[in-house]
Amino acid sequence: MTSLKVFMVAGAMAAFSSALAQGAGPCADDVAKLCKDVQPGEGRVMACLKTNKASVSTQCKTYLKQVKDACQADVEKFCSDIPAGKGAVGKCLKTHSADLSPDCKAAFAKAKKTKS
Repeated sequence: MTSLKVFMVAGAMAAFSSALAQGAGPCADDVAKLCKDVQPGEGRVMACLKTNKASVSTQCKTYLKQVKDACQADVEKFCSDIPAGKGAVGKCLKTHSADLSPDCKAAFAKAKKTKS
């Protein structure tokens, strides 16, 4: 799996739950600060976070790594033939949401929680 696709797994999770766009989850503050003018959809918010990765909080980076680790096998299993970018991996995972691993589903659930 290419490094871009591995990084986009986290974006796929965000796209699936729409948590980033709704201002919820561990990356909400980063999105509000770094990507406030970005139109959600097609992986644009995740691309913004990647562009600004030097400024992304440790909390958000940790969450994105956890998502990548939790969902990497699902991406390889269900979406290995999908080119990364424009939310394509996220759409693929959404199509297979019922079949995702428990760890990947748990990562989705964490994204949906509102910030505390």
